[in-house]
Amino acid sequence: MPHDDRPENGKSYVDQAGHVLFEQYAKIAATVEGRSSKEKHPLYGQGDKSINPGAVVQGDVNDCFFFASLAAVANSQPDLIKKAIKQNADGSFDVNFPKAIDGKPVHVPRLSDQELLDYGRETSSGIWPGVMEKAFDIYLRDHPGERDKFTEKKEEPGTLGKMWNWLTLDSQSNDVQQLGNFGRTPPVLSLLTGYEPGGRPLGPQQSPDEVANDLTEAFGADRKLPTVADIRKDNQIALAAGLRPAHAYTVLGYNNGVVTIRDPTGQTGLNEDGKAIKSENGVFTMSLKDFTRSFDELVVDQMRSPYTDAGIFRGNIDFKR
Repeated sequence: MPHDDRPENGKSYVDQAGHVLFEQYAKIAATVEGRSSKEKHPLYGQGDKSINPGAVVQGDVNDCFFFASLAAVANSQPDLIKKAIKQNADGSFDVNFPKAIDGKPVHVPRLSDQELLDYGRETSSGIWPGVMEKAFDIYLRDHPGERDKFTEKKEEPGTLGKMWNWLTLDSQSNDVQQLGNFGRTPPVLSLLTGYEPGGRPLGPQQSPDEVANDLTEAFGADRKLPTVADIRKDNQIALAAGLRPAHAYTVLGYNNGVVTIRDPTGQTGLNEDGKAIKSENGVFTMSLKDFTRSFDELVVDQMRSPYTDAGIFRGNIDFKR
């Protein structure tokens, strides 16, 4: 009787070796493809200078609340973003959100050509904004219970609670685009930095001096805090000024009564009233008085809200797009 030299699994050693070689070739191919993708679409196109607010350009998804917050973090604490993203050999990524509910990194597959259009625009600074946005998308899909945190209508406790209702909207949708339409900036800042933001309502009724104090604290000589300013849907003052209602903006700085602001789309086109504010790559300035009148809320990360002690407000504001 001839000797049967097949392994216990019934496959010949040749077949088994072929299977091993196939797996090895597959891994090599994935690595080569991932390396090619990294060369064509680098994570950081300009090295250490890549993480800056100008690199954040909103794509086809209406989620300004996310991009305004991301640009704010890039403006003040770029190292947080660099530490959050790990690039793998196959072109995929692992993204760590400091405030993730499970404390686990989000695995992000390599971005497809379509996703490079849908998510944050690729610029000379690389694709890191798109990677962060896709990670946020996956995070929300993997944690359905977290979606309410970014969209749910809540009435704050205290005698002034009802006055915040006009700033909130409900969303029952699981679709990321519709979630984007009703997004809120404070929990995004918290997710990105691990800190709870504070805020102050703006508008004609607000004292510019109090807003100046907040901005001076946010952009002092020895620190710069992630800061976002938002406009509600029916703000006619903002519309007349050439701003976009139902939109979130990044506050880049404050000095001598002048506020520097950036639109996360990287431009300031015509609003629904046919007006536009002049800008350079989405960056423009406003006087403190005009800023206070035109916007509806200021959100500053890592700063206690003036209303926190009263239990009335802690950055619980909703955004539309």
